[in-house]
Amino acid sequence: IKAGLWDENHDTNENTVLIVLSTRFSLAKTSTPIATQFAILLKKNNYIKERNFGVYSPNTWMKNSCDKKWTTFTHPCRGGLDTCQMIDNKLIGGVPQEHETCWRVSFRYQLQKAMERKGFMIQVVEYYKDKVEDTGKHIPGDGQTIETDMAKLVGCKVFRAYQPCVKSMNAVQDFDEYNIN
Repeated sequence: IKAGLWDENHDTNENTVLIVLSTRFSLAKTSTPIATQFAILLKKNNYIKERNFGVYSPNTWMKNSCDKKWTTFTHPCRGGLDTCQMIDNKLIGGVPQEHETCWRVSFRYQLQKAMERKGFMIQVVEYYKDKVEDTGKHIPGDGQTIETDMAKLVGCKVFRAYQPCVKSMNAVQDFDEYNIN
């Protein structure tokens, strides 16, 4: 909570619009800080705060998966209990328990909650430089590709926020208040 990533009320107030973030995992040693920066800036945004939007950031939880490689697009799991291959998905009252449930089941549940609450998904797409050719492009993570597919399956609108960059200089920038205003 203190880091600003977890919104303890994201799932309790049924009257708020729910925003589901689709980001690369940002809490590992090899991760960039972009997803975390975006989530914190979004939650601090005056428009979001004044209208009491709920923000679900999946990087606030420990994860589990029925896919041994975690983000294989061809793996059949799309977050439905009919497609997930996890033996016990730890549902309590129909609600996935984040750290014990397949991440895809949990994420799809949040997308379905967003649909019920007139919400949407924002996918943060990071810019990656090719060190050999000294060029770069925006590339969604493998998990984000799966999340986009799940959003289509539940009918959830997807907006994309591209990491700021100056392509003529092949320079990447962090998100700041200007980009989330």
